[in-house]
Amino acid sequence: MGVGEGVASPDVPEGTIADVALRVLLASGEPKTVGYLMSRLQALGKLKGGGASGRADYGTVYQAISRDPRFLKVGKGEFSPAPESPSAPPQPV
Repeated sequence: MGVGEGVASPDVPEGTIADVALRVLLASGEPKTVGYLMSRLQALGKLKGGGASGRADYGTVYQAISRDPRFLKVGKGEFSPAPESPSAPPQPV
């Protein structure tokens, strides 16, 4: 393992992409687009962002939340927490 590999940055929220996206949705209190969630995850350091990785980041977020039962698709590219979704562990977003 190289230097820093496997060690999370203290500024990056713990959990999967879906875990952090759920915390963002719960904090906002309203449905959000995949683009919004992607930009928040990039700002939080969960995704690299910028340049060519922007498309890949969008796909990563969409795939993670569209397959997770804690999310409900409410519009074109827009998701909210599923009604029966348990609260995510409290962590700052």
